[in-house]
Amino acid sequence: NKGGRFIKLYARFRTLLKTPLARVALLIFGILLVSRSVRDLDDFEMSYEEEERGCKKRFRRPTFAYEHPFVTSSYYTSSCNETILSMLEKKEEEKKKQYQPDAGRARKQMAVVRPICEFDAEAMPSTFRVWDHFPPCDVDRDRDTSVDFFVCYSQTYSDNTVAIRAADEMITMFHDKTIPWTKCFDNFYAIETDIAKELDLYIPSAREELYSWVNGPNRQFEGTYRALQYNEWGEYETYYMMEGDAIPVKSFWLDTLRKEIRDKTPFAILGANFELNSNKNLENHRTFDPLPRINANRTTGNYIYNLSHPLLDAFVSQLEVEAPSPYNSIPFDERLVQLLEEGKTGAVPEIAPKIMLDEEGTRIEIANNTAALKKWVEEYTGPNEGWCQSNDTRYWISPYKETPELISVIPSSVVQEDLRDGSVIHAVKVYESWIKKRKERPLTLVISSRNASRTEEILASLDRKRHPFSKVKVMVDRRSPTVPNFSRHTGIP
Repeated sequence: NKGGRFIKLYARFRTLLKTPLARVALLIFGILLVSRSVRDLDDFEMSYEEEERGCKKRFRRPTFAYEHPFVTSSYYTSSCNETILSMLEKKEEEKKKQYQPDAGRARKQMAVVRPICEFDAEAMPSTFRVWDHFPPCDVDRDRDTSVDFFVCYSQTYSDNTVAIRAADEMITMFHDKTIPWTKCFDNFYAIETDIAKELDLYIPSAREELYSWVNGPNRQFEGTYRALQYNEWGEYETYYMMEGDAIPVKSFWLDTLRKEIRDKTPFAILGANFELNSNKNLENHRTFDPLPRINANRTTGNYIYNLSHPLLDAFVSQLEVEAPSPYNSIPFDERLVQLLEEGKTGAVPEIAPKIMLDEEGTRIEIANNTAALKKWVEEYTGPNEGWCQSNDTRYWISPYKETPELISVIPSSVVQEDLRDGSVIHAVKVYESWIKKRKERPLTLVISSRNASRTEEILASLDRKRHPFSKVKVMVDRRSPTVPNFSRHTGIP
């Protein structure tokens, strides 16, 4: 009967399962089944993640995105651009093939870092258009050192698709070697400092009241410094913090900065503070009053930092310790100068009175670090910097040195002829002078005169100053009993 046949078949099946060949076949079948299930689960998770990030299709990410150092930046695990990731995968495979253990990792002399945050990430790629006119280096000359370029996002790429797309555009641009300036850099990396959005603050209007008003730039500087110092991306000696409003005005500016590094070594920081363009001289309408050294009240942050200098490393550690204290209300570049000054002279900087109060209105007591800072200045400066002795004379050579190639000017709007010679300008809007173009582009000033004496003052002032006007017309009310005569003002300075 059917029941007996089933029992016999079941008995034969059990006997067959006891053979070694059958057990091997079952094991292989089980492995394949589990593998397929895991792959389906991975595909489901991948599909969900890519959909959350706005990716149009599923794709399997290259393994390098999950390896060091790339895994430290969520860009490589978040970008939806499969073409870019595949291109980067091929490049990493080529680098691994060319790697020679006996030779060690090539020493990188310099990195250039472009810091970006949430509000300027989208516009970041457009800031490089001027590089087409002023390329960083002479690509026809052999370079004895290599330079890598970093875009550093203050928060986390995976939380901001705008920042991801900006990095996508930059990487695409960088690998388009038909653009001459891209040949000046060996590698392009997108890194992040993982600051929580609510802590990524920059509120200048609250600088006297909120201790964390500049927390974003402060933490981003520290994170960038450490990321490059850990030598995962490369072994860099120096890096140039080049913000989005730092604009080249000369060709081969990077070559010039590298020469400055060689000539000014040793140093902890190499840069230039804000300079004053006061426009006080009425005769030529311009004067230039450069400040004599990097000054805490005029610092810019757009400096070249020496990653191998022990004093700078100690100061950055101090910034990290001070993060939860009222000292966090001081921008990192100003604070670095204050730390050096306190270590040199013992001068303790002042902090805004409101920031020194806790929530209950009680004054906050902060530790005095003068002794430690003086010790660092003595121990961590080299033979040609810090306090030096010559016979009976003790003199000071600052480890913070200046370069004329970096320009920052106050006020921030100037005409081209008012700028001194340099390679990169920062935080400056440069305008073409109308005075030089007066014949080509005549400009007429029209004054609506209701007060004759006031109009007289304006015209007399124009007679004394340089101005771009080819003509000045005065509109008066002819119904007035007396019409002023301004014809004596005819000169055009």
